[in-house]
Amino acid sequence: MAEFKIAVVGEVNRGKSTLINALLGEEVLPRFQDIQFGLYQTPAMLTMLSEITYDIDKFIEVIYKDGRNEKINFDRLKEGVAKLPEESNERATTIKKIIVHYPIPCCRNGVTIIDTPGINDNDTINEVTMSVLPQIDAAIMVIMAQIPFSEFERWFLLSKIIASDIGKVMFVVTGIDHIDEEDVDRVLRYITDRIQESVAAEARRTYGEGSAGFEKCIRKIGKVYGLSAKKALKAKLNNDDKMLKESRFPEFEAELERILP
Repeated sequence: MAEFKIAVVGEVNRGKSTLINALLGEEVLPRFQDIQFGLYQTPAMLTMLSEITYDIDKFIEVIYKDGRNEKINFDRLKEGVAKLPEESNERATTIKKIIVHYPIPCCRNGVTIIDTPGINDNDTINEVTMSVLPQIDAAIMVIMAQIPFSEFERWFLLSKIIASDIGKVMFVVTGIDHIDEEDVDRVLRYITDRIQESVAAEARRTYGEGSAGFEKCIRKIGKVYGLSAKKALKAKLNNDDKMLKESRFPEFEAELERILP
């Protein structure tokens, strides 16, 4: 079966891991401040890649830079093992990536979801994220509702995502529960317009309007979804259908499963 890779990208601390946890329906991936995998969230930990792949059983596979593999029991992952920060950081520097084996429906047909460290002014973190782009078929770009489509995000989208061979880009605006309800649709329209106008202008400048290259760039752009991944995760953990609907997560989840093989 051919593998289909989709990466979750965006600036650091935008809620990428929380979005994936909401898809899993369980708090699995470490967030920016969490302690997981028996490691503290050290600088080295923040440069790691995490991959989600389908498996009937739940377990964590740690891939080390020297070629070693280690299987970690899922319950041990959830407990966390207290270590000295120096110890955990030293161990983290030896890890290449972490693979989460999990019975997630959208990954059943050879799909791998990659959680990237993100992009910011840290060259090491940027390099890890950029190294993933040539390997992926699609991307989910995560934007924060309180900081809607910054100039840095615009640069990343145009110069790294649109300029690559990635076939499709979905956009998720997280944290809509942190802005006034009456402002949500206005913010989403603003972000959608900025993305579409920016991509069209860049495609027009590079390829010329109406050209095959121009049309290819335009087709890459998917819909912008506003949601609260934090609320969706909480709703799934508590089997709260009302809260899940309020999070606006089901619409995004349905579209994701539609575009995946």
